[in-house]
Amino acid sequence: MKSLLRTVSSLGLSLILIHGLKLSNLNPRVDNVLGSSQLYADTLTLSIYEIQGQAASSPYVNDTVRTYGIVTGVASNGFFLEEKPGGPWRGIWVYRGNTNTLPSRGDSVEVYGYVQEYYSLTEINSSASGWTLNILASGLSLPSPESLPTGSVADEQYEGVLVLVDSATCTDPNLGYGEWQLDDGSGPVRVDDKMYSYSPQLNGLYRVEGPLYYSFGNYKIEPRDSNDIYFYGVPTNPPPVINWVVQSPSTPTPNTPVTIIANITDDGTVVSDSIFISASPFGGAPFMAYYHDSVRTDTFFYHIPGYSEGYQVSYYIWAMDDQGADSVSDTFSYTVISIPEVKINEVFYDAAAGQGWEPYSEWIEIYNAGNTPVDLSGWYLTDDPDTSGGNEGSYRFPAGTILNPGSFLAVVNDSDTFATYFDTSGVQYLQYGSVNIYLGNSGEDIHLFDSLGNEVDVMWYGTGGDLGSGFAAPDVPAGHSVGRYPDGTDTDNPSADFFDMVNPTPGLPNSLISCGDADGNGVVNASDLFYLGNYLFMNGTSPVGPMDVNGDGSVNSLDMAYLSAYLWLGGPSPNCP
Repeated sequence: MKSLLRTVSSLGLSLILIHGLKLSNLNPRVDNVLGSSQLYADTLTLSIYEIQGQAASSPYVNDTVRTYGIVTGVASNGFFLEEKPGGPWRGIWVYRGNTNTLPSRGDSVEVYGYVQEYYSLTEINSSASGWTLNILASGLSLPSPESLPTGSVADEQYEGVLVLVDSATCTDPNLGYGEWQLDDGSGPVRVDDKMYSYSPQLNGLYRVEGPLYYSFGNYKIEPRDSNDIYFYGVPTNPPPVINWVVQSPSTPTPNTPVTIIANITDDGTVVSDSIFISASPFGGAPFMAYYHDSVRTDTFFYHIPGYSEGYQVSYYIWAMDDQGADSVSDTFSYTVISIPEVKINEVFYDAAAGQGWEPYSEWIEIYNAGNTPVDLSGWYLTDDPDTSGGNEGSYRFPAGTILNPGSFLAVVNDSDTFATYFDTSGVQYLQYGSVNIYLGNSGEDIHLFDSLGNEVDVMWYGTGGDLGSGFAAPDVPAGHSVGRYPDGTDTDNPSADFFDMVNPTPGLPNSLISCGDADGNGVVNASDLFYLGNYLFMNGTSPVGPMDVNGDGSVNSLDMAYLSAYLWLGGPSPNCP
């Protein structure tokens, strides 16, 4: 952790300004840093374009700045500010907290604050008591919104900028927390309720406008009122919806056939479908169409033959319904390679009370299931199907990172938090830090690429992030991890390979000991009841697994009654805290 301490005397007053202080259990947005004083002598007058710096992180982080712009949207704790005539890199979010006054839309303002990256959102923090906000004029026209395809919206250059998408279909009306999804065929974008809440219709056609915000690992359009959302209606014949596409194996080895599974739904009937495949040693071969192998309800199965090492294969799915409407999926690609047996083995993404503050407490465990050491130098770990992390995060392993056969490596968000809440004795771990890898509590996809960009392994859980929920590993309770069992098991089906790990084991072999498994043999049965009774009343050995099966905070005879009811009377499952 790095701190910069500056003491400045002005008019007989001493002002202490602390920049960059990082405490693992504190929210990184620190309100009221300056109290009622302001260090105007250190203030930089900059345009919003200069503050944004045309990069993911502002070059002026922790600097005190003054800037100007037109207010384009106002929320309860801040506002969006944009320069005229608008455009990429010319918008920003200004955080005012819950105590400072707010301007109105259309106000021309002068604002003071300090620049920070709040969970990768570039913002001006103007929340301290006394920070000046001068309204220079009111009722002005706003910058024109950037009209974009949905697939182009989620980009750093439009952060804080007014954007517009038109003729886009609602492909998911409820992503949770007031968010929903639009797609015009170029890729999805989220719509949020920071300033205005709206309940869309599935398959409805929409025009949506608003400033672009970033939180919890996603860019989101923020409509300001009902005028920002125009509903064209639900098309009478919406095309088929290709909900998800899964490839198995995820990284094919030479001469290995590949199974492609797609979930396709329609308001009528899907009457025709194909997989289009391009394969050659150099890429760029023409696409050839092949019919499905089989169908089970809405799930379609295809196959791609095995190819020699080095072949580049691309494919997409096409479907048409009984009224002639058709859809095409994204195009997916892979290169046939010989890959080491390195696996994403265990993931801790949802901390319970007493396990640290998210995302600092999160970690991903890597395991070498092969027989030879693997040099991970220059490999990538991401939560996006791209080595760069796309709109999310990417960590690149440092040179000299070697993973021996049968060894584990924990890749952690914050090493101080990890060492505080987990036993690090003999555990090999690296810190990925602030690289935008934020693991969703309800679902995410995690990818491991080698130094050449070949995908070595992938897993997804819960709602699945970019890969959807098909074949996803389970979404486990807070405080648990999700892990392969036995270690390194890989059938390219996370729902079969990963299990709920009640006791997370970073850097150690995974165990299926669960709530109620007193003897630790991986099964909850009558022997656990006898084991618990022996411990409670006969001075027997302490239970191996957690035994507060009724979740009341203590282990006693009530847990025996609860476990008996579960085993023989159809009672509820063990429910350890």
